[in-house]
Amino acid sequence: MTTAVIIIVVIVAVAFWAGTGSILKKAKTLYADPAFRAARMDELFDGRDQVVTEVTSGTLTVDELLGEANARGYRLVTQTKLDYARTSVVFERSPQS
Repeated sequence: MTTAVIIIVVIVAVAFWAGTGSILKKAKTLYADPAFRAARMDELFDGRDQVVTEVTSGTLTVDELLGEANARGYRLVTQTKLDYARTSVVFERSPQS
C-alpha cells in the first residue's frame, strides 16, 4: 500500500509541475503578442493615481513593466520581493500626465 501511495504522489507532483510549466509558457506567449500586451497594459495603467500589481514568472519582467509604465506616464514608487517568484510593484501617475 505504501508503494502505491508514493507512486500516486509522484504522478500528481509530475502532473502539477507539467501543468504549471504549460500555464506559465502560455502566459509568456500571450505577453509576446503586441495586441494582447498593449491591451493588458492599457487596462492596468488606466489613469488611476496609483497602480499596484505583482510580477511573476508568467508576466512581464519588472524592467519590461517599468518601461510600459513610463510610456504611460507612471513612475515606480516601490518594489518588494515577496518570494522567489513574485515581486510586488507600486506605480504612481506622474504629475504631468
